[in-house]
Amino acid sequence: MNKNKGRFLKNKFLQTIVVVIALSGLAVLAWLVFVPKNYAQQVVAPIEKAFTDAGAVSVRNSGDNGRSIDNRTPYYDAVFTFSKARSETIETVKQIASENGYSLKQGSPQDRGWLGAVADVYIENWYFDTSNKVSPYSDLESGNIELAFEFGDEDNPDPENSTTVRLSVKLPSFKK
Repeated sequence: MNKNKGRFLKNKFLQTIVVVIALSGLAVLAWLVFVPKNYAQQVVAPIEKAFTDAGAVSVRNSGDNGRSIDNRTPYYDAVFTFSKARSETIETVKQIASENGYSLKQGSPQDRGWLGAVADVYIENWYFDTSNKVSPYSDLESGNIELAFEFGDEDNPDPENSTTVRLSVKLPSFKK
């Protein structure tokens, strides 16, 4: 009888372990499927596609969906390399931005847009738009999409024959 009782407890323990593992797996799967997407990344997806269609190579990207305890503002950054001279790359980016409803202007010490922390020596590398497109998301505060591009040699192995472009977008914060 004690032998059977030990087997019963052992089976119950194994059953509990299997159930815990299965529930954990389901929780991870649900998180992967149902975690909200980054609105900022969705907003610039057509621009990223146009960049790659124009021959740009994606170097890296990062962002935050704005749904965490410490951040309520969706943002997204991506770095691309174009196999074009800087002036040609700037014109290509301005055209792509325009085709997507943005009107870029070059940063200056007098007009920084939302780029307040950029030093004067670098501000002319930036182009931005803060006023042409309103965020389409009803669960965010009302406000405009803030879009910026930095033209430089960051992550660029061949700055003589190519140009690196950093794309940054920030949306209004989530409503409380």
